[in-house]
Amino acid sequence: RQVSRLRAPSCIHASADREPIAAALRAAFSRPHAPEPSPYGDGGAVPRILELLGGIADPAELLRPQPLAPVAP
Repeated sequence: RQVSRLRAPSCIHASADREPIAAALRAAFSRPHAPEPSPYGDGGAVPRILELLGGIADPAELLRPQPLAPVAP
């Protein structure tokens, strides 16, 4: 299920067996605790989304059906 998913550099994967899990825990506890960048952004999406939504003059317009763009053959 995790194949091809984005993950932070700090993420350690292990199979669901005792020794791989123990090895992953040892690796995690031996790492420095410096912050690492997230592949999901800076965590500030909500304020930006709210600002954009607040700037919409007629929010009801978002609920009206929109025609689909023609698909090239």
